Amino acid sequence: MGADFPYLSANVVVTATGKPLLRPYQVVTVGGVKVGLIGATNTDTPGIVTASGVAGLSFLDPAEAVNSYVPELTAQGVHAIIVL
Repeated sequence: MGADFPYLSANVVVTATGKPLLRPYQVVTVGGVKVGLIGATNTDTPGIVTASGVAGLSFLDPAEAVNSYVPELTAQGVHAIIVL
């Protein structure tokens, strides 16, 4: 059985394409307010897992990756952003 929530990560990309490995964010509505949830993965991950587990992936600066999605979320009417 898997997780009953999406895995999110804005700063892990497939090196060959530059595209995110996972969904970078999710928008939820709480009390009528749109909230953006942006995932960030620890940049130390390549040093703590097997090399084959991160082969072909690049770990970008989390702050830069998170900030790159703020305009997109704002355009969707998001009023609050939480970084996970």
